[in-house]
Amino acid sequence: MTDTEVKSINELAGAALKVVNRDGGRIAQHEASGLRISLQGEGEPGKFPAEFAPPDMVRETRDWRGSYVICVEAPLKVLEIAWNSGEPFRIMSFSRGDWEKVLTDWAEGS
Repeated sequence: MTDTEVKSINELAGAALKVVNRDGGRIAQHEASGLRISLQGEGEPGKFPAEFAPPDMVRETRDWRGSYVICVEAPLKVLEIAWNSGEPFRIMSFSRGDWEKVLTDWAEGS
C-alpha cells in the first residue's frame, strides 16, 4: 500500500468520524446515496491516529482487538478501520468507489 493510499484512507476515516460526531450519535445515514456510517466502541474515540499498522505489525499481533471501529457501507462494506487510543490504525477492509466523493462532500457539509 502506497503512502498516498494510506493518506487517502486516513482522510476518509477522518471524514466519516466528522460526520458521525457532527450528527451526535454512533450511526449516520446519507439518504440520497444510501451511505451509512457506524462507530463502535465505548466512550469518545478521541483523535484518530495519524499512522497505520503496516502488514508486518499486523502479522505479529494476530490476536489484537481494536477498541474503536468505524465502518462505511455503500450499501456493502467499503471501509472498515479499527484502532486503540495511542496506537496505529488498522485497515480491516477498503474498496474504492464513488462513495469516497459522497463521504468527502457530506463531511464538508455539501
